[in-house]
Amino acid sequence: MLLSFPLDGDATTAEIISELIYDNSTTLDGRRFAQEFITRRRADAASKKPSGRAPSIADVVKAQPKPSQQTEWSGFKVVKQKKKGGRS
Repeated sequence: MLLSFPLDGDATTAEIISELIYDNSTTLDGRRFAQEFITRRRADAASKKPSGRAPSIADVVKAQPKPSQQTEWSGFKVVKQKKKGGRS
């Protein structure tokens, strides 16, 4: 729903967004969220180049951020399973 608002969001758009946030969240500041949302939406729209064609899969993949090499489990290593059997 938020993306359906116009890019040139005026004071009434910011007020509507802030009221939506206040109605649905007890922890977010609606006015601050509305201002940040409008600012980032304008920056996102300005960064996109109108090329006249639909983006390809390759364009979408290039736009994705690179995954981090370090994973959540980087402090652990995989060890081999103990061999079953008795002593010789």
